[in-house]
Amino acid sequence: MASSVKKPPRLAIQLDIPKPISCRSLFHTATASYGREIDGLHQLERLQVLGQGNGGTVFKVRHKQTLALYALKVMYCDRGTPPNPQELNILCQTNSPYIVKCYQVFTEPSGEVSILMEYMDNGSLESYVKSRGRLSEDLIGTISRQVLKGFVYMHSKNIVHRDIKPSNLLINRKKETKIADFGISTRVSQKE
Repeated sequence: MASSVKKPPRLAIQLDIPKPISCRSLFHTATASYGREIDGLHQLERLQVLGQGNGGTVFKVRHKQTLALYALKVMYCDRGTPPNPQELNILCQTNSPYIVKCYQVFTEPSGEVSILMEYMDNGSLESYVKSRGRLSEDLIGTISRQVLKGFVYMHSKNIVHRDIKPSNLLINRKKETKIADFGISTRVSQKE
């Protein structure tokens, strides 16, 4: 006789974003999951560790059905409260081609908070430069323009990143550079 085991309920985080905790609907231009949210972390397969820091561990993950690739930042949080709830609020409320996209936020009873984000396949600017050596003047100009456009967007939303460095600038195969890791970012009032 099989016994049914009840799963513990998911914890809700008090964030300044609409419920359910979700940034925007997922969108994939080349997959069957256009417009659908992921029901749970069980639909994601962890492929490799992309980075580790004080804010948590970032994994490259693949959706098991659509095979779409994402980055998943996993943070262990005390009682379901992230070390910096502002990071989640900022990520979920930004919509700029120069800032890494946040698709969904998952919370687990264990206290883990996982942020499903856009996967940038060329990694950080830091690792990109280390693996390729000198960058061309044209590429440096392109990267600089994209980062500055990201700053303009953030400042229009009163967001201060406070940790801009090559490891927090991510590049994809199209050579698009996006600002990431809002772990110590903050919002400022217009008076400041």
